[in-house]
Amino acid sequence: MRETLTPEQAYRLQFLGYGDPASPVWFIGIEEGGAWREAQPETHRALRLDGRRATYDPSLPVADGRESSVWRISRQLAQAAGAGTGYFLANMAPFPRPSLASRLDGIDPGDYVRLVREVRMPWLIGWLRALRPAAVVFHGKAAWRGYRVRESLGLPVSDARVQVHPDQGLAFAPFFSRRLGILSVADIQALTAFLRTAMQRPAG
Repeated sequence: MRETLTPEQAYRLQFLGYGDPASPVWFIGIEEGGAWREAQPETHRALRLDGRRATYDPSLPVADGRESSVWRISRQLAQAAGAGTGYFLANMAPFPRPSLASRLDGIDPGDYVRLVREVRMPWLIGWLRALRPAAVVFHGKAAWRGYRVRESLGLPVSDARVQVHPDQGLAFAPFFSRRLGILSVADIQALTAFLRTAMQRPAG
């Protein structure tokens, strides 16, 4: 499927995210919400490391009106862990859409899942291993299960709401929203404790 992507889709496939990718904390969500915007704005920067190439937006997103719960909860978790603004926002799936129920024009849903599993996730994991953030939180339970993220990382599969792997600096959580109790107070407390511990661990 990679060969059939449009230039903008191919660009999005290798778009890493928002903020400073050298940040010690990463939050990796499902995908960008909303409609397609300009895919290659001048504000984006290129990142090259060990033969890898990506682009990213150096600025964390700022709300124009109502703020996304993902942005708000990510900021609150980072601040509670002592990271301040030292966090990066990325996504498992590369293409924006208004909701998970929305179809992507010209892309078969099954093909898209395979693209994420077989191309996007290995690429993203490669960047995590190259940049070595202290803590990475994947959020959006159906997504990290469906895209087999834990399996790609060689981690055991569990049904726990929040799954923490402190030795690897990895955590898996429900979607970052308090609406309808998707992310509970206990979940936030577990993630905060994980992040604080990871931030205190000596680099190595």
